Amino acid sequence: MEEVSASLPECALTALSMKRAVVIPTYWTWKRDEKRKGGLIFDHPTPLGDAGTLERCLESLNNLGGEFSLVLIAVPTHSELQDVLQTKIVELLNRLDLHYTVIPVFPSTINKIHGTLGGREIEEILNLDGYSQVRNACILIPAILGFNTFILLDDDEVVLDKEFLERAVACLGETYQGMKVVAKAGVYLQPHGTPFFKGREVWWRFFFNSRKAMNEAFRIIESGERFVDAPFAFGGNMVVTRDVIEHGICFDPNIARGEDIDFLVNVKSEGYSFVLDTDLRILHLPPKSFNPDWLKIRQDARRFLYMRCKLEQFRCMKAKRVVTVSELKPYPGSFLDWTLKPRMFLTNILLFLNYLSKLKICDAKEALV
Repeated sequence: MEEVSASLPECALTALSMKRAVVIPTYWTWKRDEKRKGGLIFDHPTPLGDAGTLERCLESLNNLGGEFSLVLIAVPTHSELQDVLQTKIVELLNRLDLHYTVIPVFPSTINKIHGTLGGREIEEILNLDGYSQVRNACILIPAILGFNTFILLDDDEVVLDKEFLERAVACLGETYQGMKVVAKAGVYLQPHGTPFFKGREVWWRFFFNSRKAMNEAFRIIESGERFVDAPFAFGGNMVVTRDVIEHGICFDPNIARGEDIDFLVNVKSEGYSFVLDTDLRILHLPPKSFNPDWLKIRQDARRFLYMRCKLEQFRCMKAKRVVTVSELKPYPGSFLDWTLKPRMFLTNILLFLNYLSKLKICDAKEALV
């Protein structure tokens, strides 16, 4: 691979002859001995002093059949890390023997786009301040570069299927249940090799057992059908066409978690089809998340409350297609009905008691906020 610089190469400033882009955001934070308060919240950003998962992911793409370019989006949790992260990513790309073109995107790149396109709206939608904004960068930047199909992955994944790219574009642009397919999602295989979550559930999640609901939803993967209308989507195994951009559909910047399922709802509400491709599979190998349980519960509560209000708003505004809660069951629909608030309240009480039993007083207080 040719040496990579810290800015977009000239060939990337105009429409490229290659129309298919793999897009990967990679999240980084302070070194382990440099813990700082504040900053952006992501599930498991890589400490700058660690090897992380990115190299493994990039090398797995060498085995892909077919031509593509990689758009790699570097996301720091703190603005002070922008320069050192940019240097690290450039050095990593120059060290690896990758058999495809890499277009690195940094916060400075986003700033240049803001300066070129201008307008407050583009700045609110396209930035790196949260999952939804990063996902918007994953579809807007390749669109600006002239790509037609955007294959979204994450840096904690490994692509095992040589024919992954060909599977990724299957069904796009076709009609499914009377509507045009403009986006689709694939399947996450967990480290044990199946899509289903394993392990014992914690007792304090009795009223909010999201993993159980997700496993119930995942049963559709074993339906025997390749393309299905599923209530869920994975942002780290998603394919989006340029049609989405041209019709003004994006990830909602007001939602901090669950942006992938929210995006599915946005696409469907505009009268298009969003399918799950049960043959499009990647291996998901996430590192441990160090975010506290009270924060995850709080973010889920806000996410589901926001989505419930959004569905009601779509109904009142007479959207092109009204997506109902029942369509989104068992996940996330099970958490979008009237029982949400009491279930969240009871869950926080149980989590509070769990923290107290372990003498984690500060966390216990946070559980009741």
